[in-house]
Amino acid sequence: MLIGGRNDIGERITIDNDGSAQWSGVDLRAPNVTREAAGEVAVMLDHVANAESAPIEPDEWMVEAITRIETVEEPAEGASTGDGEPRSEAPEDEDLVEFFEYRPPAHDVVVQVMGNVRTHGADLTADETELLALLTCLRHRTEIHIGLVHESIAPERAKKTVENRVSRLRGRLGVGSDGRDLLPEASSGRNGRSHYLVSPLVLTDVDLLEHRYHTADTLGSTDALTVLRDGLELMEGPLFRARKGFDGWPQSEGVVVSMTAIVQSYATRLIGLAVDVDDIALVIRTTATAGRVLDNPLSEFPMRQAEQAYAGACGDTELLASVEGARQRLIEYIDTDDALADV
Repeated sequence: MLIGGRNDIGERITIDNDGSAQWSGVDLRAPNVTREAAGEVAVMLDHVANAESAPIEPDEWMVEAITRIETVEEPAEGASTGDGEPRSEAPEDEDLVEFFEYRPPAHDVVVQVMGNVRTHGADLTADETELLALLTCLRHRTEIHIGLVHESIAPERAKKTVENRVSRLRGRLGVGSDGRDLLPEASSGRNGRSHYLVSPLVLTDVDLLEHRYHTADTLGSTDALTVLRDGLELMEGPLFRARKGFDGWPQSEGVVVSMTAIVQSYATRLIGLAVDVDDIALVIRTTATAGRVLDNPLSEFPMRQAEQAYAGACGDTELLASVEGARQRLIEYIDTDDALADV
């Protein structure tokens, strides 16, 4: 067993039939859990690790953005361009080939939340960046009233301070390309509470990623692979990595869970397309890139996807059966007579 990644330190755990164990001479005591209970927990964890991602349903904004997708027609290879050169012998209806040119949704400002949190298209302070991220990430999830903003980003400060911060942010953002404020004044909501709704021209990088994901669902495999592959550049690192702020609300409001599902679905789709064309290099790249974003105990998800992809590409069913057999033996028990006991 390696400690701290060093191969010069040899450690051994020995487990006996009666459940006792020693780690290099130190007695280990397992919790009082029956084998049946341990087996149930192991099965539950296995189901979590191998669970398929739930389909990501586009909201109204996303549906509208996708419907604006256009295609461009180009002359087929060998077709006349008006210079007198003869056309190919293809039938007239094949003279034009339709190809897809991806266009991201219109935006003026992007809040980057994958990797170091920052804004593109607006020069904001750290406090203003967190405020804009909150307003952008929650706009499709709930009504954003001043009480929610106050409790999320500055519960120890006076509510008036947060209101002033919102006003300053409105001034810093200014007017968008559509002639409207990027952060309009609060409007009336349910129960008479005013709420904020940031402009649709303000997006997160995960919004851009999700747009590529849903766009790919409308395309053939070749175009879909290109759209998804190019989107890997958006995945710069773990979600909400920041020196200041973002303490709680991305988790408590379900933002991290939602974004994690998008990244997982995106990676799964792209890995599948890469395997179909035997692009193992892209499988590796996708696995590594998604793993950097999913910087948590569940980050083995893309590794599971890559493992299945490799197995499918190589057709090595015997290897898979061997790995599965070893995993099941570890789940059930480790006997001292078993060679695995010394691992």
